Amino acid sequence: MDPASDSKSLVSTFNELPQRPEVPAGNIPNHWHFSLRNVPLDPPGSFLFLLQPQSRYIHVEGPIPPAAESQSIAMRAN
Repeated sequence: MDPASDSKSLVSTFNELPQRPEVPAGNIPNHWHFSLRNVPLDPPGSFLFLLQPQSRYIHVEGPIPPAAESQSIAMRAN
């Protein structure tokens, strides 16, 4: 599978997850932006950036090792 098709599939799966119209903490829309970025580190890896624009909340996860990026990720609602 090519990376563009894989990314589109991953985004579609993410968008289909059930979600509340507002975040649990208050009257802010449950709307997020996310980006997976390769950062030149030793060892190599990527970072996942999550941003909630209305609250300006930013969360970062990583580095994510390349081996983990090539594995399937099961998504579920908590």
